[in-house]
Amino acid sequence: MFNSYFHLKFLVQELQEKIESKFITSAFTFAKRKLHISISDGSDIYFCANNPLPFLTYQTRTPSPKDKVLLFKDIYRLQISKILLNRSDRQLLISFNNDNYYLLMSCYGTNGNVFLLDGKFAILESFRKTSTDKQSNRFQMSDFKSPDSISYDPESIENLILTYGDRNLEILLKNIMNKRLDKVFVNELFARTGLRSDKKCGELSGKEIELLNNTLKEMLDEIEAKNFYIYYGELPVFSLLKLSYLKNNDLKIFANCTTATNEFIKEYLKNFYFIEEKRNLIRIVEKYIAATQRKLLRQKQDLKNIKDPSTYKEWAETILANYHKVNRKADFVILPRLHNPAEKIKIPLIRGLTPNENAKRYFEKAKNIEKSREILKKTIIENEHSLDNAKKLLQKLGSINSRKELKSVKKLIQNNYLPTVKLKEHHEKLPYQLISYKNWDILIGKSARDNDILTFKIARPNDFWFHAQNVPGSHVIVRNPNKRDSLPSEITKVAAGLAAFNSKDKNSKLVPVVYTKKKYVWKPKKSNPGIASYKFEKSIIVEPINPQAIQGKLS
Repeated sequence: MFNSYFHLKFLVQELQEKIESKFITSAFTFAKRKLHISISDGSDIYFCANNPLPFLTYQTRTPSPKDKVLLFKDIYRLQISKILLNRSDRQLLISFNNDNYYLLMSCYGTNGNVFLLDGKFAILESFRKTSTDKQSNRFQMSDFKSPDSISYDPESIENLILTYGDRNLEILLKNIMNKRLDKVFVNELFARTGLRSDKKCGELSGKEIELLNNTLKEMLDEIEAKNFYIYYGELPVFSLLKLSYLKNNDLKIFANCTTATNEFIKEYLKNFYFIEEKRNLIRIVEKYIAATQRKLLRQKQDLKNIKDPSTYKEWAETILANYHKVNRKADFVILPRLHNPAEKIKIPLIRGLTPNENAKRYFEKAKNIEKSREILKKTIIENEHSLDNAKKLLQKLGSINSRKELKSVKKLIQNNYLPTVKLKEHHEKLPYQLISYKNWDILIGKSARDNDILTFKIARPNDFWFHAQNVPGSHVIVRNPNKRDSLPSEITKVAAGLAAFNSKDKNSKLVPVVYTKKKYVWKPKKSNPGIASYKFEKSIIVEPINPQAIQGKLS
């Protein structure tokens, strides 16, 4: 029930108590899709629209990053008048100076956004890029009110059952009450009623409809008791209800929504990243096992297809035993088999070679075949041993539940189970795009392999290196022939903007970019093309800059 209407309702109630009549001191971002709104008492409203867990919460302390981008400056030093909740949606509205300004938070998961509105509900600014024309008529003051309990109308449910007669009961429940019932609520409703999720609405008996109505009302009343539950498992579950379908899971109960929210966020992200890393390692080992199994199939087939070397050995011995009968100008010779002279064998010859030379050729061929067979047998044994070890490791991975265990196994996997990447020969084409801006040369890598060439073969130690933070993208080099300790502010912003544009985050409004001198950048051992490690970096948050815009200014 995390980030549901009910969850937001209790968060808003607690926010009202904590921040009403206080003042906004700043609003800023220093990480992708994360917004902080600083309150005059030092506390913080924290909005995140990032996977794996978008959220809204309240913190007692505001972070103090070195680099940040300030937003919504019109509301600085304004007093918070009230906080309202949309009656039918996951939106909350903070009013300032008695409705002169509003901050509207749309808590739509990864599609969430925050808007600054004027007194007439016109959009002045948004946290994330959006089309103002499309959004301008979406918000109305009449949609918002103080959060209160939800009234439940059994008759409306009965009418909907008639409307949804041929649809599954689960679909009905997810569409009633303005879609406020989330997956956790619906699962618990099925657990308490014993009704099947795939049962058709039209098949419900009068008793089942009555049971559904009574249970729904009972659960909505239970929510109003303001108990907040976290059920611990592979990933924790946040609930405003006691969940019978998770009764065997460890459970913690909170009386405060904000405390429960922050605990859930911490626990969820910790578990999620552990599970994600574990799954990635499992995938690496599974790929290794599949590749080794395919390799073994080919090798065993190759072993079957290897000719018997005894045939060539027999031909060589037969030629030597019948030396005088072999014509060096012939393409073949027919001779009696040594162990059964009554049987004849046809032996191919290379015209022009002496009998000794033809015999020697067949002895060598037999020897090479035998050697190849032994090497292949040895390789098959080694690969079977590696396959057994990989299968044991995969089994061990499945049972790992601690970060310490995973860390030790991770090193083993990285050293032994990652595919080796062979670098292709470098072609004559330039591995970078060159932009000259105000007498500064800026080089932008064209691909992952080109990034390696640009950074580790072309860039000089005192050149400056830029890269979008934590996302794939081009390496950007700013030439520094005079070995300056720092770049002019404008050049830093332009180079960072180019790095942002040439990254996976090019469509974001603001992108964090790191930069340092090239001498502090190195290639990790056995890493994929384009991967680099660095130290002594600084960070800056910038808007992406299209290289064509720079070149257009110069032309």
